[in-house]
Amino acid sequence: MKKQPKFIFLLVALTSLFFACSSDDDTTTEPEKPAEVALESFGFYKEDNTQLLEDYVVENIEGDEVKIALPAEVDKTSLIARFTTSANDKVTVGGVEQVSGVTANNFSAPLEYILNEGNKNVIYTIKVTDKAYAVWSILPAFDMEVTDISMSVNPTNSNPAIAYVSNPESSSDRKLNLISFDGNQWGHIGAENFTPARARNVNLAYKKDGTPLVSFRDDNLDPSQISVMGYQSNTWDYVGTPGISGVKASHGVISTDTEGNIYDFYIHDDNSDPANKRSIFAKTYKGAAWAELPITGRTGAAIVIKTKEANGNIYLLALNFGDLQSISVYKYDGNNWTTLADQMKDSPENTISYREASFAIDAQGNVYVAYAENNGEGTEAQLKVKKYTAETQSWSTLGSNIVTTSLRSFDIAVDAYANPMVLYKNDTENPVVVSFDNKTYNWGETTVLSNLEADDLQITVAPNGVGYASYKVENQLYVHKYDSPDNN
Repeated sequence: MKKQPKFIFLLVALTSLFFACSSDDDTTTEPEKPAEVALESFGFYKEDNTQLLEDYVVENIEGDEVKIALPAEVDKTSLIARFTTSANDKVTVGGVEQVSGVTANNFSAPLEYILNEGNKNVIYTIKVTDKAYAVWSILPAFDMEVTDISMSVNPTNSNPAIAYVSNPESSSDRKLNLISFDGNQWGHIGAENFTPARARNVNLAYKKDGTPLVSFRDDNLDPSQISVMGYQSNTWDYVGTPGISGVKASHGVISTDTEGNIYDFYIHDDNSDPANKRSIFAKTYKGAAWAELPITGRTGAAIVIKTKEANGNIYLLALNFGDLQSISVYKYDGNNWTTLADQMKDSPENTISYREASFAIDAQGNVYVAYAENNGEGTEAQLKVKKYTAETQSWSTLGSNIVTTSLRSFDIAVDAYANPMVLYKNDTENPVVVSFDNKTYNWGETTVLSNLEADDLQITVAPNGVGYASYKVENQLYVHKYDSPDNN
């Protein structure tokens, strides 16, 4: 009996300890996890920045520094970035909260993006650098002889393409071909020599869906007329009926609008109809048959015509023949014609060379026309560029004249940043490129593409901003590419 109090005391002590431990367990909480703060992706998208031709994005960011190289021509003072972060992060730059795809910043110097959640801050440094400036480089040779060329680019992949006429011994066998460069080599699109008879005066264009179209003088008809052929379902075939001009014609040029409608312009060449000799006629094809398209406001003869589609409109350039020549430019919006230039030249006494004229249009609807004009009788013609400013609806001469004695072949294009580039021949017939410098408001330094005597000069810029220049040396094709070395 003497041991019972000790046992009871021990039982009470153990019970108290049990309840004490239970009470402690009930009030214990898990320690808070630290906030996760991280910049996961960062970039600039062409959808947000009109200067960009593609997206520049860094995914799966590691470390606290992000570097993105943009084309050197891009203005970095007002770029909109898109970014993703870990959940619930607040992003600020200089105290200003950032909204992905909305907020613009000056990235000409490194910027600090501060990410915050709760009491945790993480700083990321964004550095936007310049890619190397674009340079000209020659593409691999195409080893077949050509006699007539026309260059364009496929809008779906930006690959350059050349329509050409082959050069066998018999002139009647000189037929039409199309080749494209896939980044490594040239290859034919469809069958070689696909026209039924001799082709001349070739002009190439693409539909927006990548369908190639070629307008040409078709010797399969008597008299020879303008026909159009297109490549669909792995075969070349006439678009509509052969001979869309209906009469003897030359110098057909072709373009298409954003809806896939086709426009072909040609110069009437029937001597039995002197009233229409050298007049410009137009036909449209909207999926069923070719139809006449009157060119409102257009009269007179022409010796050179060019056409281009830009910003959903069809543009027509005419080098008018007679009265010392002049320049006319028209725009068609799908319903109405607008005359942008009517028999333009600097002075009525000046003579414009009838050999060539070319034009290009930028994204703002500004038009650039290259042609050769003298300063009156007894003076030499010089190559000049006129600019039509859409906002003011006025023409001005762009920079100084480009001085050269070789004025039989030249071409003009506009790069991705609205800077015109002229491909022409210097005094020794070598192909030369010069770009306009908006800082000096004049033409910059020239780049000689080759020391060979060239002809049939053409220049264009692909949708991805890469430029191409083509020309012939005798019957050999040469094509050069204009791109940043960082893209190779």
